Amino acid sequence: MNQAHPVDQLEQLIEHAIHVPVSGKVLMDEATLREIAEQLRQAMPDEAHFKQRMVVERDRILAEARAQARHIVDDAQAQMNSRLEEQSTVQQSRERARLIVTEAEQQARRLRADTNAYVANQLSTLESRVQRILHEVQAGQRFLAQPVDGQGGEE
Repeated sequence: MNQAHPVDQLEQLIEHAIHVPVSGKVLMDEATLREIAEQLRQAMPDEAHFKQRMVVERDRILAEARAQARHIVDDAQAQMNSRLEEQSTVQQSRERARLIVTEAEQQARRLRADTNAYVANQLSTLESRVQRILHEVQAGQRFLAQPVDGQGGEE
């Protein structure tokens, strides 16, 4: 066969094969098919080896880059920590954080109180409505319990 890639050769073989109507099957030259299979078999170890080398190289480069990045980050962190401590910014930040927490706690207490007041108000309104409905139901029951007078009696 020609010097095309074995996959291309296989595609050409399929294109030129005898197609069996309705079945979706083709008749191909067995010798040519076996030759292409052998070419694929021989090509695969080289490609697999190349890919494996590429993966190993990629992993090595990534590991080296990660190590350099970690070193840069560690150096930057050390410099930042040193400068923060020298300027007493840490103490100011802690005091600010304490104030923020205190304010947040106060706001949470206010929100809880406001929420409780709102819920109590809603429950009171609901209670009034339920009592009004209860009175209406009781009035309806009293009305229905009254004896029917002789007018237009039912049979």
